[in-house]
Amino acid sequence: MSNQRSDNDWEELASCNPEPVPAEVSTKILSRAKQVLDPRLASLSLRLFIIHVFASSLTLIFCPQFGIGPLGGDMGWMSFVMALDPWVCSLVCGSIFLGSTSLACQFLLRPEELRKLLRHGVWLFPVVGGVSFGLLMLFSAEFSGLFLTLVWGFGGSLIAVLSLQLGWLFRWRILRRINFRLGSPNKPS
Repeated sequence: MSNQRSDNDWEELASCNPEPVPAEVSTKILSRAKQVLDPRLASLSLRLFIIHVFASSLTLIFCPQFGIGPLGGDMGWMSFVMALDPWVCSLVCGSIFLGSTSLACQFLLRPEELRKLLRHGVWLFPVVGGVSFGLLMLFSAEFSGLFLTLVWGFGGSLIAVLSLQLGWLFRWRILRRINFRLGSPNKPS
């Protein structure tokens, strides 16, 4: 009985003359869909900078640069890194500083924004690093020379882009496979 009713409902729906959607409504829907699915680079850059401010501020827990350091200003585990070589210390510092932003982006950005960041992150992360470095200099961070600054920026940008790529791979490839194996309702037939 219920199948007969749904068949009749379908026939009734199929036989009606649909009214055309007004052009204004169609335009609004399409522009909103484009805005959501293809975010503007300017708004994505602003969100990246905001995420970076908070994520990189948390890295001060590891960095003795401003005297905050791990739990009361001690050098913490950075003393081991600093003992290796100044460029290793600079590389690790930049990697943690910009890598934390990349990690935070995995949790705070929508998939559409992450896709756009994946396309533009190769130049966006060095810009974020450069602006951050300039701001750190304004707040009296120590400047250790051009070479170590470049190592800091290159290492941080490289780790940020790589961790963004790995996070995307994990988030959208591996977890999807796990869901399919567990019998997700979205499993392809």
